[in-house]
Amino acid sequence: MGNESFLLKLEDRVEGDDLLNALDLIEEIKSVGGYVNESGMVMVYHRTTQQNADAIYSSGVMKAMENGLFFSSKENGYNDGYGDAVIRLFIPAELLVLDDVFNDEAHFCLPLGNKRSFDVSDMLISIERGKGGRASE
Repeated sequence: MGNESFLLKLEDRVEGDDLLNALDLIEEIKSVGGYVNESGMVMVYHRTTQQNADAIYSSGVMKAMENGLFFSSKENGYNDGYGDAVIRLFIPAELLVLDDVFNDEAHFCLPLGNKRSFDVSDMLISIERGKGGRASE
């Protein structure tokens, strides 16, 4: 998926049940204070080590140890113990699956099937270093 498709509204990217599922997910995200822009892109946070964050920033690729990538709707929440670096991204709502919901936070999976990596170069917003400030913006 290239940058140009992110400019399309959700309704122009998906239809039918996929659209209804994405709209339901967006409502759930908003109900816990998460942010979704007018194009249906969800702001998510992924915690990792600084070394992994630097690799993601330089390659634009996230590598998974499981069959998906995991994100939170909140920068500092239940995801706190998963690394000092925080990667902030905009992910299309239709790619995310709700994993868990808390009072003010939702967790998501971006299923990868048999793949173990995913190109996020068009989705990266920033990487926050754990103890030293921003790695990128």
